[in-house]
Amino acid sequence: MPCLMEAPKLAPQGDQQLVQRLALRVVSELTRNSCPPNAAPNAEFRTLLVQLAYRGDADTAAQVFDYMKRRRMCAEAVVDIYLPAAVHQIGTAWHDGELNILDATLAISRLQVLLRDISSNWSSDKTGRHNSGRVLLLLPPGEQHSMGAMVAASQIRRAGVSVKVGLLPDIKAISTLMETSRFQSVFISASNQSVIAECSQMIATIRASAHPAVPIVLGGGLAVANHTQAAHELLRKQTRADHVTADVKTALQICGLVNAAVAAG
Repeated sequence: MPCLMEAPKLAPQGDQQLVQRLALRVVSELTRNSCPPNAAPNAEFRTLLVQLAYRGDADTAAQVFDYMKRRRMCAEAVVDIYLPAAVHQIGTAWHDGELNILDATLAISRLQVLLRDISSNWSSDKTGRHNSGRVLLLLPPGEQHSMGAMVAASQIRRAGVSVKVGLLPDIKAISTLMETSRFQSVFISASNQSVIAECSQMIATIRASAHPAVPIVLGGGLAVANHTQAAHELLRKQTRADHVTADVKTALQICGLVNAAVAAG
C-alpha cells in the first residue's frame, strides 16, 4: 500500500537541540494556563502534533509551540487529549500499512520526549499538594505500548502523588522492589488481551511479597476496550486484580488516595 503520509526522517542534531530548547521554554508557560471546562479537541492542533512527530524539525516544532501559546492551551489538555490522539493516529497509519514500524516508533518517541518535558513540571514535590501516597506503575512483560503508562504517570504526579514507573520488569525485579519499597497501591497498564497471562503472573508475585494487601488496579487500553462492568469483572477474575478501571482519578479514589483524586480533577 502506498504511503499516504510524509515519511519521517531523523532531524539533524542541531534541529533536535533547538526543538528541546523550544519545548522547555513553552511547557513552563503551558502549566500556568488553566483548562476551560468541556473544551472540544482541536483537529488542527492534533495534526500539527503528528507532523512534529513525523518530521522532528525545528520549524514544525515552532509552529506547534506557537499554536499552544496563541490559543493559551493548558498542559493538561495536551497530555490527556492530544498526545494520545496523535499516538493513535500514528498507530493507525502503521496498522494500515502507511508507515513502517521503525518510522512509527521514531514518531512516537518524539511525542514521548514532549510528554516528558511537560510532565517534568508535575513532579509531586512541585505541585504544592503533598500526599503520603506512593504508587508503583507497571507495564507487564511483552507490552509494546508505553505511551499510555507515561500519560497515566503524568496524571498521578499532577495529583501530587509520587509514582515509580517500571517498564517491562521481570518477575524477580518486581519481587525485589515490593520487598524493599513500600507502595500504597500498584497500577498495571495493559494495552490488550495478549498480556493477560503476564498481568496475572505479576499480580501473583505482588501478592506473595512482603506487602500482599496493597491494592492492585488493572488499567490501560485493555480496560478501555473492555469498558462494560461485566467485562471489567471478567478481567478482574482472570488476572486477580482488586479493581479494573481506565480512569486514573477513579483508581486513586478506590485506593484511598482521595485527596489526590480530587486534586487531579
